[in-house]
Amino acid sequence: MYDWANSVFSLVITSAIFPVYYEHLSQKTGLCNNLPGGQLQCVVDFWGIKMASSALYSYSLSAAFLIVALIIPFLSGIADAGNLRKKFMKFFCYVGCMSCGLLYFFTEEFFEWGVLFFILGMVGFTASIVFYNAFLPEIAGTDNVDKISARGFSLGYLGSSVLLVLILVFIKWNETAQFMEGTILIRYSFVVTGLWWFGFAQFTFLNLNEKHCLNTDCQQSALSGLKKLSLAWKYTSAHPLLKKYLLGYFFASMGLQTALYMATIYGSQILQLSSFKLILTILLTQLLGIFGAHVMAFLSGKIGNISGLRFCVLVWIGISVWAYFLKTETGFYIMAFMAGMMMGGMQSLFRSTYATLIAGRPTEYASFYSFYDVSEKVAIVFGTFAFGFVSDLTGNIRYSALMLSAFFLMCMLVLLRIKKNGVVTG
Repeated sequence: MYDWANSVFSLVITSAIFPVYYEHLSQKTGLCNNLPGGQLQCVVDFWGIKMASSALYSYSLSAAFLIVALIIPFLSGIADAGNLRKKFMKFFCYVGCMSCGLLYFFTEEFFEWGVLFFILGMVGFTASIVFYNAFLPEIAGTDNVDKISARGFSLGYLGSSVLLVLILVFIKWNETAQFMEGTILIRYSFVVTGLWWFGFAQFTFLNLNEKHCLNTDCQQSALSGLKKLSLAWKYTSAHPLLKKYLLGYFFASMGLQTALYMATIYGSQILQLSSFKLILTILLTQLLGIFGAHVMAFLSGKIGNISGLRFCVLVWIGISVWAYFLKTETGFYIMAFMAGMMMGGMQSLFRSTYATLIAGRPTEYASFYSFYDVSEKVAIVFGTFAFGFVSDLTGNIRYSALMLSAFFLMCMLVLLRIKKNGVVTG
């Protein structure tokens, strides 16, 4: 049920409405120019520092994930040692919910503060997911982990899509002018997102039971957490399969997560699509993600998880190259269809495969998942920073999109070195 609750942040805030609203404010507060090829680039001022709006958005994501990458190694070990996974999950959930409400104040006058609230919300969202993921092996078991993981992603896509539809209907029903002219309604949607997340998360918190540690050495301290994290690192280093898998996941996350977070900004600047068309496209992409997650779960059952991941990565290489040459609205919709089919399946398959690989170490799930999640977060830091840097350096966001294909290619090279699936045992 937590997928249903928290995925509204992923859709409304990071994918659909907030990026479009951010671009709207950037165009009103910044200096904008039409570049060759139809690209619209706006330079904004962030507390005296001038940069492209796409670069600032990318750097904001980088900052959020850097914070998470720095604190999760401490907190995950502490969670394993002190049975605190659920408490940490609740804390960061509430931080994210509060940040959604604070985004109501994101206006031209408080542009910089709005960006900071966005960063805080990203920290709450991503950190809560770390501890949520750590419960997966306990809940599902080795045999059902693929199906449970896919079901969770599907519920997330469905729940977030339901809320987005309700928000779109509410805004269009109450606003007869241009979509983005109803900015007060847009800001209300951020508050509603936080309330939805907070409300439905209670079902998870009431019903999720954490297995308690009974050992006398269970100490709730940062030192204890780091020690357990060090043991998990040594264990990972001793298993080549697990090491290769995490390396492949690192490169995949550099490409996949950066592409998902920057897709709306990219469509807005390259094709200057209307706000409503962009948001509707993101919504349809999410609905495709429901279908895609189950398709990939079925496919992986036939050809194996690693082969399924190789297929996903190959498609994403094609999507990245396509984005570079993108010139038409129709091409954008076709690309969105392909991305929708692949994004849910790829994320679900990566998560479930990792749960299978660590199934032999049930007492340190949070510590093992810290490697998984820190790998992803650090990858997003590098990916989004590189995206923004290339965009700001060249003045052309197309080069940033093309760069993503290199990340996917490196992931493919790593996956090709993994000969078979396996389970790491103690």
